[in-house]
Amino acid sequence: MRRATTHSLAKVCPRCGAEKPVPEFYLSRATGRRASHCRACCREARRRAYAADPDKAKAAVLRSRRREDPAQRRRRNRRYARYARENRVNQTIRARTTRLRLLGLLTLADRCEDCGGPPALVHHETYGDVCALVTLCRACHMRRHWRLWRKHGGGPVRYPWEYGQEA
Repeated sequence: MRRATTHSLAKVCPRCGAEKPVPEFYLSRATGRRASHCRACCREARRRAYAADPDKAKAAVLRSRRREDPAQRRRRNRRYARYARENRVNQTIRARTTRLRLLGLLTLADRCEDCGGPPALVHHETYGDVCALVTLCRACHMRRHWRLWRKHGGGPVRYPWEYGQEA
């Protein structure tokens, strides 16, 4: 069985052995990496799991769809809309970064740049450039935000760009 390189536009599914284009493999938004099995094999595995125990599969779907009070939903939507208005530029940069990761043009480094552990996400040090990113594990990413938070005297935890603003 031929193994595809990381820079190729095709990948080999270990389950079915077929070489398929990279978009035929699910993308993990957390890591920016593609699944090892193709979409068709993943769907088949889910169908088998459902056939084996339908109640368990239905319960998992219901758990993932949390029921929410309409007033709570309206408050959340207003908060998200206010955030979107205030941070439109940063959101645009993050959306471009996500798009590049989905297309496979931007990948995570092999290791966290702070501790050398397994990478989990990319961190924008500045929002001036789409590709000015740092690959970090979850713990190091939170540590960077914590340092910034402590530097500015604690209080409610804010996003990095909010620290220059006085409320």
